[in-house]
Amino acid sequence: MTFLSISALRDANDHLIGYVGVFEDITAFKERQKAQQMKDEFLANVSHELRTPLNAVMGLSALIEVESDHEKIKNYAHNIHLSGRHLLDIVNELLDFSKIQAGKFQIEKTRLPLIKVFKDCHAILLALAKEKRVNLRFDYQDIAEDLYVEGDEIRLKQVINNIASNAIKFAEGGIVEIIANYCDGQLSIIFKDNGIGMDVSVLRNLFNPFYQADGSITRKFGGTGLGLAISKNIVDKMGGSITVESSAGKGSAFNLSIPLYHALQKQEQSADIVIMY
Repeated sequence: MTFLSISALRDANDHLIGYVGVFEDITAFKERQKAQQMKDEFLANVSHELRTPLNAVMGLSALIEVESDHEKIKNYAHNIHLSGRHLLDIVNELLDFSKIQAGKFQIEKTRLPLIKVFKDCHAILLALAKEKRVNLRFDYQDIAEDLYVEGDEIRLKQVINNIASNAIKFAEGGIVEIIANYCDGQLSIIFKDNGIGMDVSVLRNLFNPFYQADGSITRKFGGTGLGLAISKNIVDKMGGSITVESSAGKGSAFNLSIPLYHALQKQEQSADIVIMY
C-alpha cells in the first residue's frame, strides 16, 4: 500500500509553476496498525470474558451467605462451579498461547485408548449442546473399543472439544454432526454445522491469533479468539492438518486429520512411551 502526497509549487508572484509529489510505502505501518488494533480488541474482549464469570462467582457466593433454602444453595454452587470452569478455560488458553509464543509448547506421546477420547468429549459436548438447544450427532462407532494409539490425550481432547464447541456455539438451535474414523494410522474427523457460517475474509484469518469476525459476534457468542489458533498449532505439531469449508449463512465444515500410530500391547512393553517434540 502506498501513500501519495502532492503539493503545488509557486514562484515569488504566486504563479503555479508545477507540482511535487512524495510516494511512501505504508504497508508495514498499516500491518502494525492492524495488529495493534487486533491486540487491543483482544485485551478488551478477554477483560470482558474474565469479568462475566467473576461477577457470577462474587454475586452467587454473596447469595449463599444469606440464603437458607437448600435447593437454591445447591443451584448457586453449581453455577459457581460452571463460572470457575469458564475462568479456568480462559486462563489455560492464555497460558497455552504464551507457551506457543515462547516456543515452549510441547506435545507428548503416550499409549492411550482412542475410544476413551471420544467418549469423554461426547459427555462434555452433550451438556453444551443441551444448553444451546443443538441437535448433536456424534458418530465414532467405527473406532474399536480395544484400539490403542500413541498420542497426547489431553491435547487431542482439547482440539476436538474446541472445534466442536465452536460449531455448537455458532449453530445455536441447529444441528452439529461429528463423524470420526480411524484407518491405517490416520485419525479423520469431520465437524459439520448449519450455523451462521463464514465468508471468505473470515476464513482467510480464521487461524490467526486474536482474530474474530466482528465485534457484534464477539459480544453475542463470547470467546478469546485464541482457541482455533491454539488448535491449529497443536495439530501442526502432531503432523496433522485442518481444512475448512464455509459460506455465510450456510454453516461450516471442518476436516481434521492427524496421524496416530498403533501402540504396543500393554504386555509387550514395560512402560508407556513418552516422546517430546
